[in-house]
Amino acid sequence: MRFSLKIIPILLLLVQTAAAQYEYASRGQVSAWLLANDENEQNVGIRYIPTLNLGRILTGEWTIDGELALNSFSSKTFTDGPKDDSHNDFKTYRAWARLSANQFELRIGLQKLNFGSATLLRPLMWFDQLDPRDPLQLTDGVYAALGRYYFLNNTNIWLWFLLGNDGQRGLDIFTSDKEKTEYGGRLQLPFLSGEMAFSVHRREAAVPDEYRIFLPEASSRFTENRFGLDGRWDYFVGLWFESVLLKRDVPLDEFKYERRVTFGGDATAPVGNGITIIAEYFFRAASSEPLKNGDRSSLWASSLRYPIGMLDNFSAMFYFNPDDNSWFRFANWQRTTNNWQFNLIAFWNPEYRPFYAQNQHTVFAGKGVQTMVVFNY
Repeated sequence: MRFSLKIIPILLLLVQTAAAQYEYASRGQVSAWLLANDENEQNVGIRYIPTLNLGRILTGEWTIDGELALNSFSSKTFTDGPKDDSHNDFKTYRAWARLSANQFELRIGLQKLNFGSATLLRPLMWFDQLDPRDPLQLTDGVYAALGRYYFLNNTNIWLWFLLGNDGQRGLDIFTSDKEKTEYGGRLQLPFLSGEMAFSVHRREAAVPDEYRIFLPEASSRFTENRFGLDGRWDYFVGLWFESVLLKRDVPLDEFKYERRVTFGGDATAPVGNGITIIAEYFFRAASSEPLKNGDRSSLWASSLRYPIGMLDNFSAMFYFNPDDNSWFRFANWQRTTNNWQFNLIAFWNPEYRPFYAQNQHTVFAGKGVQTMVVFNY
């Protein structure tokens, strides 16, 4: 059970807001699932995420609002072995307050922070752990202060500061030092009927003891600078790219620089109700120089979505790792009726996670099926 003291100022603000009879709204999501795989394992679980939103117009165009959400879940895995595995948790999911106007917002607290153009393979997945296969699209937040300003020509500027975050995020190999402030920003501009953006981030990373053997001369901390460039355009098809260069202050030459790049596109085929197809290619290279290939890995990914009718959708995703010719397959039939959502999922994957999903909370390893029922109110 985790309920961080960092959210107390946010809670006090929300309580003060409610006491002043500001407008509020409550909602929630209850989900339950049953999973079985080819290892004779069955996993059953339930999750509840209640959410409270509060807000008020202060004066003129200025408003103040906030959100508090909790994530409580319990799951149990049954195996043929002597011991079953149970997992129970109760933690803060979101807790933030925001001051905003027509072209500006400042949001402080535990929040979701993500951006970029890619869909399936995201080099700019710096602060979240979103798995495109997850029907609920859940991800833990980060403690941050985020400011954004939107110009009238669709240019926008982001600035952020993070503190107190020590978990692995996105494609991170090492966690951040939670005692050190992380900071960065993003500039997004209109460009050739689309948009391009440049992002930067600086953090102090912590090296666990088990990794010291690979960095024998390194201390327990090192500085990491990230530089991202991405763009998206929509013509007769959608086209996008994401690229990231990481510079690490470490003595091991092969680990000083790392490039991560994704190229992607989407289109809708005029078949039946229309099949939306997405394809992306991702590669990473680590070396002693910024543009040197060095140690290189790659991955292909594609997805398709077909609306069967007003209530039903079918989607499928495929990942191919050319390094070992392995395939990752996922399919989901989803029915949505008013507040209810029903998912029937099948997956056929290797037993290991590919490098792009090492830190994602996925259960789709091996072969298996999952049923999930979701109620939103």
